Order: sequence, then C-alpha cells, then structure tokens
Amino acid sequence: MKSVFFALIWACPIAGFRLGRNSTSKPLVANSPASSSWACQLKDRPSQLRAAGAASDAALKLHARAADTNSQYVRAVDATSLSAMIQAAETDLLIVFYAPWCPHCKTYVMHDASGNEDQAPLELLAKELAPNRGVKVLKYDINEHKPPVGFALEHVPTIFFKSRQRTNPVEFQGDPHDFAGLEEWVLKGGPEPEPQAAPQVVVLATKGKA
Repeated sequence: MKSVFFALIWACPIAGFRLGRNSTSKPLVANSPASSSWACQLKDRPSQLRAAGAASDAALKLHARAADTNSQYVRAVDATSLSAMIQAAETDLLIVFYAPWCPHCKTYVMHDASGNEDQAPLELLAKELAPNRGVKVLKYDINEHKPPVGFALEHVPTIFFKSRQRTNPVEFQGDPHDFAGLEEWVLKGGPEPEPQAAPQVVVLATKGKA
C-alpha cells in the first residue's frame, strides 16, 4: 500500500490546501496550479505510461472514448474539430483540457468520485450552462490529441474560455470545482478587458493683453 501511495504522490504532487467554493473573487495567479490540490503537472506524467508505450496509451484512449459515449452535455473534440468551431465563431466555447492518467481529471471530467459518468462535475456544470445556448462546453483529451496551437498547457485539468468576439482564448485561473465562480466567469464572457484610461486634456491658460 505504501508503494502505491508514494507512486500516486509522485505522479501528481499536491499541496496541503484547497480553495473554497466561493473563492474566485480572488483568482489564483497563473503559476499557482503547480502546487494545487486539483491539478497534475504535465511534466509529472507517470513514466510507466511512456515505458508501456502503445498498449497503455490505447487502453487510456479506449476508456476515454467509452466515457464520451455517455456524455449528454459535454462534447469531445480534437484539434481539427476545435479549430473548425473556433473559425465558425457560432458560439462561445468553454474548453477543458484533461488527461485520463490524471486522477483529478478522472473525477472532474470523466466521472465523479463514485465512478458515475453522468455525475461527473464537468457534466453537471455543462448541464447548468445548457439553457444558455451561447456557450458550448468541450473536453479535449491531450493523451490522445496533441494540444492545439494557442493553448499553453502546464497542467491538467486546464480550462479556457474562447469568446466568439475575441481573438485569443483566456485561461480560468481559479479552482475548477468552484462551480459558482466558474459559471459566473463564463456567463460574463470571461474576464473583462482592462479599462483604458481616458486621455487627459491639459488646458493651458493664456495671458490677456495688457
């Protein structure tokens, strides 16, 4: 048991803290998931998967595809289909990048803590967002598909919001399990653009004639 425990800690290091459900009023800085309790670093992908080669990867892909068939609200995409949706700009996109080898991804994207696929937190979030037809929730398996250009990934799960009205996607910096904060962030269209300071007008006083 000890060897299994230490293997899990090595594969996906976590810190001894967790954000509350109402914590998005103070979002995390960009590099904070490196020590969070809800993300796995890509550099820490278990080496046994690389050593096992195609057989292990094939098993993970099969597991992911099986979960996709039961998804009612979350659509699985690859680089081609995601690019097409971005180019079409018919709707805003919430994209969750994940990997089946990450335990946090398993219990967030693929199923809940009890193994129920229809109760996966991402599935429940997408269900809540379903009435808002301007947002589609997508999941992208980086174990099966190479991450597309324009989405910088250091950990999984990573959530991006791609507005149809903006050029670049924006990463959500909070805890994905903070449903209230994430949903509010999505419905606002992602972070608001930084307000531009109004130009200052300097009026020079003129001297009257003597």
